[in-house]
Amino acid sequence: MMSAEETGSPVCSDPDCAKSRQERDLLVASLRDSTHAQLISRDIELGLRAELMQAKIDIEHERGRAHHEIERARERGARDLELTRSSTTWRIGRAVTSPVGAAKRLLRRFRK
Repeated sequence: MMSAEETGSPVCSDPDCAKSRQERDLLVASLRDSTHAQLISRDIELGLRAELMQAKIDIEHERGRAHHEIERARERGARDLELTRSSTTWRIGRAVTSPVGAAKRLLRRFRK
C-alpha cells in the first residue's frame, strides 16, 4: 500500500483528510490487486484454451491414425482370406466337405 507521501500528494494534518487519504490508498491498492488478479485469470484462461485446442488436434490425429490402422487391418484380413481360399488345402477341404453340407441341407428339408 502506498502512502500519501509516496504518491506525491500533499500530507494532510486534518484527521478527516488523513482518514480519507488512508481510505483512498486502500481503494487504490485494492484496485491494483483486482487488476492483477484479473490479468492472472485472463492468462490462465488463455492457457487453458490453448491446451484444449491442442487436445482437440491430438484427438483428430489419433482418430485419423486409428482409422488408417483399421483400414490396413481390413486389407490384410481380406488378403489373408483370399490367399487361404486360393490354397490347395482349402480347395481340397471344400471338395471333401461339400457332400456333407449337401446332405445336411437335405436332412433339414425332410425334417420340416
